Amino acid sequence: MEKLIFFAATQLHRRYFSKIAAQEPSMSVCWFKSVKNAWPLMKYDKRLLGIVQQASRKTDNSRGRALPAGAAPLYRGALLLKSMWLYNSYYRFLSREDVAHSVVWNGLKHRQQLWCLCCEELGIKLRYMENGLLPGHTTLDARGVNYGNSLSRDPSFYRDYRVTHSGNQPDPTTIEPLARPDKLPERFVLVPFQVNGDSQIVCYSPWVKNTAHLAEILLAAQPAFKAAGLQLVVKPHPKCSTPNANVLQLLQEQGVTVITDIDSKTLVAHSQAVLTINSTVGIEALAAGNKLIVVGQAFYRMPGMTLGADNLDELNRAIGQLTDWTPDADAISGLFAYLRQEYQITGDWRAAEPAHVQDIIKRLHRFNGETPWQ
Repeated sequence: MEKLIFFAATQLHRRYFSKIAAQEPSMSVCWFKSVKNAWPLMKYDKRLLGIVQQASRKTDNSRGRALPAGAAPLYRGALLLKSMWLYNSYYRFLSREDVAHSVVWNGLKHRQQLWCLCCEELGIKLRYMENGLLPGHTTLDARGVNYGNSLSRDPSFYRDYRVTHSGNQPDPTTIEPLARPDKLPERFVLVPFQVNGDSQIVCYSPWVKNTAHLAEILLAAQPAFKAAGLQLVVKPHPKCSTPNANVLQLLQEQGVTVITDIDSKTLVAHSQAVLTINSTVGIEALAAGNKLIVVGQAFYRMPGMTLGADNLDELNRAIGQLTDWTPDADAISGLFAYLRQEYQITGDWRAAEPAHVQDIIKRLHRFNGETPWQ
C-alpha cells in the first residue's frame, strides 16, 4: 500500500490512529502539535477566508451571541494569521513526506480543514472518519462525513437494495416499546436541539443559524402545529454549553414543553413526529419508523423518506402533511440494511478491538476500488 498518514487533533484520535498504524509499515500518525514550522510564510490560498469565516461563526454560535462589532474584525484578523501559520506548517510538512493518502477525523473543524486544503493542493487523497451512523459502528468515507458523505441520495437505490438483499438480517433497527412518562403531552413533535457550535449547523444548515433562531422558527410555526393537533417538545442537547436559558424560558412561556431528563429514544418512541436540523436523532426517528421533518442538509433527507423545509412556508406545508403522509418504509428499511451491511464498519472506534482495526485496514486497502467509500 502507498504511504498513508493519519492526522490527529485530539489525544483520543491519536491513540486510536496509532493502533491502526501500528499494523502497517506504510502507515504513520501526525500529531498536530508536532507540526510547528511555517517559516518562511510563502503560500496563501483564498479558501483560507472561507475557513476563517466558518470558524468565526462556530465561535459566535458557541458563545450564544455574535462578537461585538468592534471586536469581530480583530478576532477574524488574528484567526486568519493563525490559519496562515498552520496552513504553511502543514504544507511544509506534507511537502517533505512521500504521502499518497491521508485520513482525518471529521474534516470540518478548523485544523482539519487546513490540513485537508494542503492535501488537496499536493494531490494527496483524503479519507474521512467519524462516529458511526449506527450504534456500535464507525464511518470511513473518501468523500466526507454527514451530509458530505458518499451515500446515494436516491430512495429507489435503497428500495432496490432491500429487494436484492431480502435474505439478510431485518432492518431498520427498531426501538423497543418504552414506558411513556406522564409529563409528555398526548400528541407531540419532538425537536432535539443540537450543539450550537456543531459543524453540522455551521456547514450544513443554510436556513437555521443556531438554537435561538430555531426557537424563533418553532414559535412562528406554532399555529400550524396546533392546527394539526400537535404540541411541541424540545430537548436541549446535554453537551451544549451555550447559555440558552432565555431561549428555553421563552419557549416555555409560549406553551412549548422543555424536557431535560428523558432520553431521546424514549421521546422519539412516543412522539408523532420529529423535527431536526440534521441531528443523529433524525436517524433514530427513521429507525423507529417515525415521521421526520428535516430543516437542514442531511444525507437522510430524501423524497418519500422525510419531509423537508428550507423556509417557514415550506415548514408550515410539511406540518400540514404530517397527518396523512406515510414515510416510504421500503426505502428506509433498505437504507438501514445498506448502512449495516455495506457502508458502516462494525465496532466502536473508542474500543478499537483487533477485529475492528483489521476491518479499517481492509477498507483502506480497498479505497482504490470503484465506489467512493471503498
